[in-house]
Amino acid sequence: MNVALMDLVIKITIKNFMISNRIIVLTILIMFMHNGFSQPNTFITKRENLNANLKKIRQNNSFLCQAKKELLNAANKIINKKEVYSVTFKSQFPPSNSKNDFYSLSRYAWPDPESKNGLPYITIDGKINPEIKEIPDSYMLGNLSSDVYILGLAYFFTENEKYSRWVKKIIDVFFINEKTKMNPSFKYSHIVKGKNVSSSTIGSMVFLKLIDGIQLIKPSKNWTAGDHKDLGNWFKRFLEWLINSEQGKKNSVAPNNIGTYYTDQIAAYALFTNQPILARNILNFQGKERIETQIDAQGKMPLELNRATPWEYVKYNLTAFDYMVQIGNTINVDLLDYQNSKGGSIRKAFDWLLPFATGQKKWTYGNQVSGNQIQIVLLRLNSVRYNGINYNGITNRFDYLEILTGDVY
Repeated sequence: MNVALMDLVIKITIKNFMISNRIIVLTILIMFMHNGFSQPNTFITKRENLNANLKKIRQNNSFLCQAKKELLNAANKIINKKEVYSVTFKSQFPPSNSKNDFYSLSRYAWPDPESKNGLPYITIDGKINPEIKEIPDSYMLGNLSSDVYILGLAYFFTENEKYSRWVKKIIDVFFINEKTKMNPSFKYSHIVKGKNVSSSTIGSMVFLKLIDGIQLIKPSKNWTAGDHKDLGNWFKRFLEWLINSEQGKKNSVAPNNIGTYYTDQIAAYALFTNQPILARNILNFQGKERIETQIDAQGKMPLELNRATPWEYVKYNLTAFDYMVQIGNTINVDLLDYQNSKGGSIRKAFDWLLPFATGQKKWTYGNQVSGNQIQIVLLRLNSVRYNGINYNGITNRFDYLEILTGDVY
């Protein structure tokens, strides 16, 4: 679809959402209830897996019980360390000079050796500049999201209120408290020094697991309707920024993993903020556009295969497409088997890797990758399950989160 037309469709959807779509919204909400959406109503974590694994734990499945033990150890460590996160903790400020604005440097931007002061920085694909560690905002975002997700899972598997209490605490510091909250934008993310322009919104994709963690604690008495409304208001403003800002529009047309994660984000945030019609339109138009532009007839993703470290980008984008399928499944939008004009599809992108995973083909793109490495990635996907892979041979390579949220044991 034409990008301008797609943008118009999304804007019209936002404007008319509460007026013209009430009947459709009610229908979708009823559908959610009948499909068990309310418990647990996660977006990228397959809820059928969660329910099945909870049942197996109650039946004393040894692998899952061990994974649950490791989960609770991790969750208890989070509570005991008492670490809260805020973008206001940094000493370097973005061009806005506001400590409440998220700030990070472009991962692959380096000083220009032909410039006296190194400015403006130039891009060296695949080579990470350690300068990015000097600004802690990305660390704050990543650790906050990881903590909320782990604590949310701990609450789901135990219903112990101590986990939801700590989620409420760290959410308040990062999103709600006027002094310490992050402004709902990514205007100063992945800044290229000397240009002072944002190159990507992909860093906020960690929020996908954060909102799943929140969905898991919704039944808790510690997480009130007011708490959910306050956080929802923050994400509604962030969603509007992603759709309407110059940086957001730029990322909306990115023809690679940046674009895929952008679509994942705006669709999931639309669902999180009770805008299912907007989410459906995003997936039906923009989601299908990702499949059209990124996957060829064989299932290959040419732009990712042409990167400096192709395997890393292929598996990164596969995860993004897996997330997209899960988000679509929550509102009955089938993206797994949707075929583009070339005959490519998300399923074909997964299937294309199978011969490399089973040893029938040798990986010849960039650095050598073993069949086991590819098998592990395929096994981590929730959209498909392949019978041709020896699950028992490599499941010891999975961590407790992958075991508890996947279909491994």
